[in-house]
Amino acid sequence: MSGEIYQDWIEDEIVPIGYKFNDVGLNILNRNGFDGQELMKDSMVIMSHQGYAVEFIKTNEGNNPPVYIFVEQGDWLKK
Repeated sequence: MSGEIYQDWIEDEIVPIGYKFNDVGLNILNRNGFDGQELMKDSMVIMSHQGYAVEFIKTNEGNNPPVYIFVEQGDWLKK
């Protein structure tokens, strides 16, 4: 993440120094029993919503990669 918005977050001490947007994906996956480090390898988070949903792409899957989605919601986590 870059640009003025990110700089404003840092200045307002909202985002810790060294924070990476991919950390959102790692945290969501890890707290739900998945290996976030492995699943997020060669990935880039493109969307996150309130710490319970994340969308990411694999940077090594070509020019038009599929979008992977993980959401902490519903009974599907149990299945």
